[in-house]
This record gives sequence, structure tokens and C-alpha cells, in this order.
Amino acid sequence: MRGDVENLRTTLGQLVQEFGDKLLITSDELIDFVAHRNLIAHNYWRLTGAKIPGGARLDDPQRFLEEFATQCSYWESVLRGLLALMRRETGISLGQELKLSETDAAYVVEYERHAAKHLEGKR
Repeated sequence: MRGDVENLRTTLGQLVQEFGDKLLITSDELIDFVAHRNLIAHNYWRLTGAKIPGGARLDDPQRFLEEFATQCSYWESVLRGLLALMRRETGISLGQELKLSETDAAYVVEYERHAAKHLEGKR
């Protein structure tokens, strides 16, 4: 309960701001995800359980958390795909071939799908 939410800075938000566009992951979806993560980390109790007169409330806290869990799975897949590509490219730069597992290959597809949407939005 540290005052205004706008004054809180998070590592995830800083990473998105610094590297998101370079790694083709910045999007309104990711910005919303970071905001929802921050709400859960810093203000969820205030918005769901605290009895603060005139305070803001989440309309449906359970649905909010379920949707956030879905977003978590999506972003985990996108970021795992990015990491798999980075491992593969590092291997190539070192003269070693790195074969991706089927799971990693599926994550790469998710990252590439997201990156394509990102690039499409830039046009």
C-alpha cells in the first residue's frame, strides 16, 4: 500500500521499455500484461479485499486472474521461443549446430507468430 500505482517501477516494465521493440515483443498486449502484473503484485488486495471508502474495486477478481493466467501462458510461450532462437543463433555463431526440441520448436512458432503481428502493426 505504497501510494500511487503510477509511481511504482518494475523490472519487467523496464525490460519491455528497453528491449521490447528490438526483440519484436513490444505490443499493447504486453504493456497491458505488465500493467496487470503490477496490479496483482502491488494492489490486488487493495482492489479486492480492502474496505477502503471510495476506493477502486475489480468487478470480477476471479475472471481477472483467470485471464491473467492465460496471458501468462501466452507470454511464456513467446519468450521461450525467443530464448530458443537466441540459443540456436549463439550456437551457430560458435560454429555449433543446436537442434531444437519439438517443444522449443513450438515455442519458436509462437514467438514468430507474435513477431509477425508486431511487424504488421509497424506498417
